[in-house]
Amino acid sequence: MSHLEPEVLALRALGEQAGTPDDDAHLAACAHCRDELDQLTGVTALARADSRPTLRTPPAGIWAAIVR
Repeated sequence: MSHLEPEVLALRALGEQAGTPDDDAHLAACAHCRDELDQLTGVTALARADSRPTLRTPPAGIWAAIVR
């Protein structure tokens, strides 16, 4: 099964009218594409939020693994 193009999902997450009626039908039937769109929409909402998220410092073990 082919899925929606990443560009179409990204534009939809930004609120644009992107894709075709066939894309609409696919999105209605495909849980994978809906999940991708939901994730992109969440990132878009976070980026557009007025407040900045608080980033946590990862545990030292994470940094040690990155350095290795």
